[in-house]
Amino acid sequence: MKLVITDHHQPLDTFPMAEAVVNPHRKDCFSHFKYLAGVGVVFKLCAALDGGNYDMVMEQYSDICAIGTIADIVSLTGENRTIVQYGLRYLKNTENLGLNFLMEKAKVDLNRINSTSVAFQIAPRINAAGRFGSAVTAVEAFMSEDEYEASENVEKLISLNNQRKEAENNILNEIDDFINNNPQILNDRVLIVAGTGWHHGVIGIVSSKITDLYFKPSILLCYDNELAKGSGRSIPGFDLHDALMKCQDTIETFGGHSMAIGITIK
Repeated sequence: MKLVITDHHQPLDTFPMAEAVVNPHRKDCFSHFKYLAGVGVVFKLCAALDGGNYDMVMEQYSDICAIGTIADIVSLTGENRTIVQYGLRYLKNTENLGLNFLMEKAKVDLNRINSTSVAFQIAPRINAAGRFGSAVTAVEAFMSEDEYEASENVEKLISLNNQRKEAENNILNEIDDFINNNPQILNDRVLIVAGTGWHHGVIGIVSSKITDLYFKPSILLCYDNELAKGSGRSIPGFDLHDALMKCQDTIETFGGHSMAIGITIK
């Protein structure tokens, strides 16, 4: 089977064996724009498979691509801005049953839809599928051409998102208590907090909220037997991935990019 891999994270020096590894961060990539979201790289691949016709791909997929670009919290500049600009226009009149049901349930005002609407009303409900159930639920919601099936899967997304919010609040409260009892941690340049029983699917979201609250890079770790697994989020001007590269001898595994990482340590 021929395999094509797409990614937008910082690559290692060696690549997996595949027909192609498409990543704008490859040293031999001639693309001038390096900050595509994962979905943006796939968008480019779709256009290439269609003979380089961006008009067709933009019309068919820019609504989904705009959502993914916003949800990935990449810089909305350059090509990302163009994708989102066009995608929001198509999103207002999307023919995707699942998307329409989701926006209706999320009470999205189609006359005033913008990146904020997507980031806070649409994206979290889609992401909940991969965090608390299976991403297949979201795929089926948007692929279905049957109204009942699309509606059922959207209802599952809503339910999973409610579970996500509850787990997220529990972790945030625990971290809040820890910081109140250990205020000296706020003097650290990078906030690192660990706990047990934290759901891996929401650690990244909570890390993002901690970073927004204190405007410092943060890494949250969950103890898992002899390992601690977690996620981190950064602030503009501090390359979190580069920082971890400098101490990789103490880390089991990690990956990501300047603003977001996943990590496993002993």
